[in-house]
Amino acid sequence: MPPNGDGVELVFVSPDFIEGEDADARAELVGRDWGLVYTVDDCQETYDTLRDNGVTFEDEPEEQPWGIQATFTDPSGNETVIQEPTVPDEF
Repeated sequence: MPPNGDGVELVFVSPDFIEGEDADARAELVGRDWGLVYTVDDCQETYDTLRDNGVTFEDEPEEQPWGIQATFTDPSGNETVIQEPTVPDEF
């Protein structure tokens, strides 16, 4: 267990939860899409810090229905998301 009682969380997404005009395409990714998602307190601040230290992001922090997020790919090709949740933890 990391300091301050923070922990690691594994989230499974049901296709029934995916909504919107691209729901069918996104539902097709369930079980085949992968990557790392780091939950952060302040997405913009984390984005600025990482960018200032050489991380190249694919996009700037953007508001989504579930929170604010930005995505980068690490040198090994792994997609990584930093995410500031803006909805209660209901999952």
